[in-house]
Amino acid sequence: MRLRITSVVLKIWLATILVVAFCLTVTSLIFLDVYKNYAYTKGMNEFDHTVTVINDLLEDDPIEVAEHKEVFNLLDTRMVALVQFDGENYSLRNKTGPQISDKTIRALTKLEGVREAINATDTNQITDTYQYKSDSSKHINKEEFVITVHHFSYEGKKGLVIYAFSMLSYQEALAELRELIILLVVIMVIISFIYMFFLHLYLGKPLNDMTNIAFEYAKNDFTHRAPVTSRDEMSQLALAMNKMGKSLETIGTMTRQEKELLTNILSTMVTGVIVFNNDGTVLLANPAGEHFLQKWIAVSHRLNGDSLPEEMSIAIQQIVAYTERQRIELSLDETYFQLVFDPLFNDDLKTVRGIVCSIRDMTDERRLDTMRVDFISNISHELRTPLMMIQGYSEAILDDIAQTQEEKHEMAEIIIEESNRMSRLVNQMLDLSRMEAGFIDLNYREVQMGDFLKKIVYHFQNMAQEKNVILELEVETPDLVYVLDNDKIQQVLINLINNALRHTEEAQREDGLVTLIQYIEDNQLVLEVRDNGTGIAKSDIPYLFERFFKADRSRTSKESVGTGIGLSIVKSIVEAHQGHIEVQSDPMKYTRFIVYLPYE
Repeated sequence: MRLRITSVVLKIWLATILVVAFCLTVTSLIFLDVYKNYAYTKGMNEFDHTVTVINDLLEDDPIEVAEHKEVFNLLDTRMVALVQFDGENYSLRNKTGPQISDKTIRALTKLEGVREAINATDTNQITDTYQYKSDSSKHINKEEFVITVHHFSYEGKKGLVIYAFSMLSYQEALAELRELIILLVVIMVIISFIYMFFLHLYLGKPLNDMTNIAFEYAKNDFTHRAPVTSRDEMSQLALAMNKMGKSLETIGTMTRQEKELLTNILSTMVTGVIVFNNDGTVLLANPAGEHFLQKWIAVSHRLNGDSLPEEMSIAIQQIVAYTERQRIELSLDETYFQLVFDPLFNDDLKTVRGIVCSIRDMTDERRLDTMRVDFISNISHELRTPLMMIQGYSEAILDDIAQTQEEKHEMAEIIIEESNRMSRLVNQMLDLSRMEAGFIDLNYREVQMGDFLKKIVYHFQNMAQEKNVILELEVETPDLVYVLDNDKIQQVLINLINNALRHTEEAQREDGLVTLIQYIEDNQLVLEVRDNGTGIAKSDIPYLFERFFKADRSRTSKESVGTGIGLSIVKSIVEAHQGHIEVQSDPMKYTRFIVYLPYE
């Protein structure tokens, strides 16, 4: 397994090592100094005490001291006393342990400081180092000695005693202490590596794991969880990180769902939406917004898709400068658009980071306005004419202009006819309003389609003859019984046949023909009104069933200008029967109004 040490663990380990090393070094130095001073002081005190005792004995009777040297076995083995008296030399030492060799003693007496002290008449103490080479080693050894030279006299005779105290044991003890300190340092290093391993195991590895999990969270992968093995702070951190991962996952899911919802809303919106950067660069556009841009490119014949209409560029510059909503209108190839620009602010809520533009196609609204104006004009004309006729003939009756009863009766009939005309117009408008509001009542009943259609055709036979148009009926299933609202479907067919007769007459064809056809197709009852009149322009067909819409005036006579609501009523009635209506036309050739009703 690869041991990957984190920087945190390494820093903690180094800091710990430095602190422990500093403390151990300082403690060792202090201990060595204290031990050295203590041991040296204690040894020197014992040495001085022994020197004083032996000096007193030698001054009392050096001969007796020489004869009873065994009493000196209690002396420190590190010490030796060399006595010179009355021409004799003898040494006082402890023979129970390691002794200072005679060779060493002779060498010490030859030291320059010792010779000077021997030649002097007073007591002198010197410290010097004896260097020698042992037989088993080629290296030069150094041994420190404290030497005291004392002169004494007994019975008129002078004597000399040389005391030598070896500091080798202290040197060896200090060397052992140094070795112990080195061993402690080695042990400390080993323990530090063990400590580093445990730091990695309980601190570094969890940190590595949580770091890797955090990077996975940054990649929107929230499936990973940090292990929680205990109740310490690291486990609490892992627990908090796991909770954060769950929260981020929940937030990410919500954000993704909201983004998906927003994307779907934008993609299905009829209103175009374009998001710009503050320099006018397009950042985002929904399909309607893309359609607007493509339409602009097609209209302006530009190949550079980043180009914008001048009005839009000016609006973007103004909104960046003044941070206020801008509203403009554009006309592209007879299509009218209303554009509203709103600023998107930075965090300071002062500077503009982007602009969102909503684009609304106002073509239908403008067309409806135009149709509404035409409708008001037409309805005013339609109402004004019968009102004037009613008013005129009423005044004529009141003023007795009509002399005979027949003239009065004729005027009264005209008044009734114009009143009925106004009533039909008003009823049509009311019916259309109710149907568009969803308030349409259908009175269903069984109807034999053959007889039903014959009655309708018979109703228009006289009108067809007057217009010099042939009116025919083709019924595929005359015995078919169908459930429908008799009056409403009759109103549909009357409207369609009436329009067909009028426009066929306008074509002034010798073979003018209007046919009402009934047949079954694809589980549907089909009622078709076909004529070979003036026809309908292809550009008018998509708007034919909109209220107030009237086709090109060139295909209608001035005497037969309608209100433009008849076909709207037709469509509403058919859709109320769960059916639909289609139009097919080729100008001056044919026109087909096809009503499809569900049939099983």
